[in-house]
Amino acid sequence: MRRILLKVSRNLKTLFIVLSLCSIAAMVFRADTLSWDRAALALAIAWVGLVPGLCFIATPFKNRPPFPLMSMVGLFYIVFFGLSAFFAAYLRNNDSGMINFFGISFLDEISIRAQVLVLIGMTLMFLFWAVSKRVIFSRIPRFSLPNHYSSWRLQTLIWGLVIGNLLYIHFPIVRSLPSIGQILQPAGYVGFALVLALLYQHSLNRWQSLAYFTIIFPLWVLGLLEAGSLTPLMLIGGLWIAEHLYFRARMPWMWMLTLAVFLAISYPIMSGYRSLTNQMKEDRAGISDHRILPNQLGPQRSAEKLKLISDAFSNLVELDKKALYERSVGIVRRTGLIFAFSKVVEETPEKIPYWDGETYKPMVTSWIPRMLWKNKPQEKSGYAFGYRYSLIGLADKHMSYNLPWVTELYVNFGPAGVILGMSLIGLFLGLLECIFNRIGQNVVEYGIGAAILIPLSFQESNFTLMTGSLLPLAVCLWLYFTIGLRFAAKKDNTHLYSGRA
Repeated sequence: MRRILLKVSRNLKTLFIVLSLCSIAAMVFRADTLSWDRAALALAIAWVGLVPGLCFIATPFKNRPPFPLMSMVGLFYIVFFGLSAFFAAYLRNNDSGMINFFGISFLDEISIRAQVLVLIGMTLMFLFWAVSKRVIFSRIPRFSLPNHYSSWRLQTLIWGLVIGNLLYIHFPIVRSLPSIGQILQPAGYVGFALVLALLYQHSLNRWQSLAYFTIIFPLWVLGLLEAGSLTPLMLIGGLWIAEHLYFRARMPWMWMLTLAVFLAISYPIMSGYRSLTNQMKEDRAGISDHRILPNQLGPQRSAEKLKLISDAFSNLVELDKKALYERSVGIVRRTGLIFAFSKVVEETPEKIPYWDGETYKPMVTSWIPRMLWKNKPQEKSGYAFGYRYSLIGLADKHMSYNLPWVTELYVNFGPAGVILGMSLIGLFLGLLECIFNRIGQNVVEYGIGAAILIPLSFQESNFTLMTGSLLPLAVCLWLYFTIGLRFAAKKDNTHLYSGRA
């Protein structure tokens, strides 16, 4: 144990030195258009975001929670609110010199006030999370499922989840069932987490592994990519990295770098895929405005989706240098959430009044299944936010603009909202971790907990949208596995720890 602790200590020192050198290089070689104070604040956000991850690595393996939730939350703020500032130069308009961060939306400079608010909000969130886990919620009952079950019954339940997920993704008639998406949509992530856990524990036979990774997994990913977003791939990659870290007790640095490069390369391809999808909808409808066309006119069969992705890649290869550059810098816009937050801070409340909690009203009813309330209001905060700040047009009702949690707090309540709200979010995440992410979980508890928590690490959409279905999802999964495993022969005791180093 002492040898392991010394190795971890040396690795942390090496990592700290490397990150310090990278920070110095970022300051020295930053673009001339990024002032030193904005660069320093961007690095401060990055370093605060690193704290949970460094603490996680420094913690002995036996004392770590199974899933590194706050490490991933910190990574989100590092990329989207911190380091993205260093790439603002690529978005500056040649004529005006302003940052063109979305459509016809421009920004003179990144707001220092916005950066300070992010820094304060992050710090409070991490602080209240850490304190709440150890003091406030330490004795709260955890999410619990049977420990004794036959392996074949667990595998049957997993296959039920992943097949149900594919039916939901690829068959519109299944998607039309009310509230079914609240269960079957995240079922794919639960199934993936459980399959990986069984693989790491050598509890899944070769034929099931082949069937999942050659048939189920590709069809699942293909269906997720239909919307043209890479977010599902990031969540899948995050789940795999978290499980590798847990079961192998080491960071897969090479695979993490490979995933980052793959996502960067894939972004312009998916951008082209969205354009081809819109063109297909327009051709099938005989009109030239995809904004008013239903998604059913887009690709429905797997063969159509694959062909469009292939065509998008072919078109990318044929683009000239200027067009390829414009397509590629889209990922800078996609990851630059600090730009939109800067615009919000500049215009609120001087030009646009505070929203006074408007986007949080659905919290009262969002947990109610639509099958019980047929006319339940739809969640439209993303569209309302984009239109309110002139980011999207009135006619773009099919669109929405990401409303991250920290931005949502500001547009509703201003700086005080960020300070109090991020503190409450820290308490909320601490509560969820004590329920779903406790040392000593079995395989099923781990899979459900990881699938529930990982979307919350990517805080780019409004709070109600991301958490509204959490309660019914947890209840349904608890019933599904409790009933399914309860009738099993009590001879297997499959623990998450059997696969740890």
